[in-house]
Amino acid sequence: MSTRGFEKKIGTSNGVIARCIQKNSDISSGWLSKIIEEFPKYSAEWLLTGKGGMMKAEERLNKAILSRERASQDKSTEPLYLIESVKELAIENHELKKELEDLKREKKANEPPGYDVAAEPIVKSSRRK
Repeated sequence: MSTRGFEKKIGTSNGVIARCIQKNSDISSGWLSKIIEEFPKYSAEWLLTGKGGMMKAEERLNKAILSRERASQDKSTEPLYLIESVKELAIENHELKKELEDLKREKKANEPPGYDVAAEPIVKSSRRK
């Protein structure tokens, strides 16, 4: 994604983020909130502090591993661990589906009018091996 595309996604004026990058200056808390809102798969802690996993899925995986280790010590909690794992996977699946739809919309918006990938001719090389 380009810097301008990123600016559009979070609703800033043209050049706001680009100037922050050029000047190595901080981004206002309002824009950080908008980034967290528009990019939910990224960890707010990582965006704000650089600590922890970049993706929320990484955080859930780390928690799941710790939970699994605890569950293996106490067999009575194993079904609860499995239920929590299914819930976490369902949330991640939903987030990934949303991201896929967003990417499809973005791709379609960037295609030239009348563009049809199926109509493009396949050009084969005439060189012999």
